[in-house]
Amino acid sequence: MYLRGLGKESVVLMNARNPSWYALSLETKGDPQLQNIDTVCKFPDVFLDELPGLPPTREVEFGIEVQPGTAAVSISPFRMAAVELKELKAQI
Repeated sequence: MYLRGLGKESVVLMNARNPSWYALSLETKGDPQLQNIDTVCKFPDVFLDELPGLPPTREVEFGIEVQPGTAAVSISPFRMAAVELKELKAQI
């Protein structure tokens, strides 16, 4: 998934292990208000009664550019113990 803000418009590209890509364009109208943010509404005891406001709009855009032809890293998050690996290979 890739999210990139283009002023008041955001573009989301998704690939759910499917060779075709889907693009979704979201347009926001006006400045976001604190009372319209779901997290602020769901957890009122966590936030101050009077919030100073939202952070200012930054001029620097952040994005992770992926080089063409690269693939996501797909390795197991942990290694299997030698005994477990031997048992798994025996079962397969």
